[in-house]
Amino acid sequence: MAEIITKGFLIARNDYQMFDEVITFINEFGNKFVCLAQGTKRIESHNARSMQLGNFCEFQFFLARNEDKMSRLMKINAIEKVEWPNFRQSLITLNSLAEQLIYPDTKNYKFYESMRKYALDKQISDAKAELIVLRNYCKITGIDLHVNDCVVCHNHHIKTISFERHGLLCGQCFDKLKGHEFSLEFSKLVFHLFKDEYSKMDKYEDHYIPLITHLKQYITDNNGTYFAKKKKRTI
Repeated sequence: MAEIITKGFLIARNDYQMFDEVITFINEFGNKFVCLAQGTKRIESHNARSMQLGNFCEFQFFLARNEDKMSRLMKINAIEKVEWPNFRQSLITLNSLAEQLIYPDTKNYKFYESMRKYALDKQISDAKAELIVLRNYCKITGIDLHVNDCVVCHNHHIKTISFERHGLLCGQCFDKLKGHEFSLEFSKLVFHLFKDEYSKMDKYEDHYIPLITHLKQYITDNNGTYFAKKKKRTI
């Protein structure tokens, strides 16, 4: 095993045996590491004090060279902490998505770093932050919705959004294709979200939660992504 010291974000913690955990973190170069953290469930553990999900930390660990063995955490030091009152559903979703990014790439780190700012920003509602996280995950994984005009005939007189058709539909195309009809306000929210016009979304905030549900299903249907258990919203 080679000793490595690197900085990055802690994105996952999973119980392992009685007193240990398996942690996942992504470093500044977009590499994702999975390490055995021994004794971190003990009350006296010094490492446990730095292991809040979302923390920006310095990690010191032994990197396993054999695929049959697990890397082993030696020391973790939180440089920038996420306090529990700031821990929102948008951050849970972000951590879950980051954990599922497979290929090493600096854009994965930049994605997490930039979306973490939205997830922790108390000036932005938790639901709005989660929508922004989901939209940007779509962007880096190549999932998209056509929102410039009708996805079928390119008519600009839009009636609704169709997740099955991957974009907006005009009245004529919707009448031909049928399917579920979303309200125009819901469709306008999708438009502003996928045009990255976040400041224009608040007018349609009543549709935030329904869009989160549909967008998560859309992402799952298109690339198999799963989502962490929903946290009760307090913000």
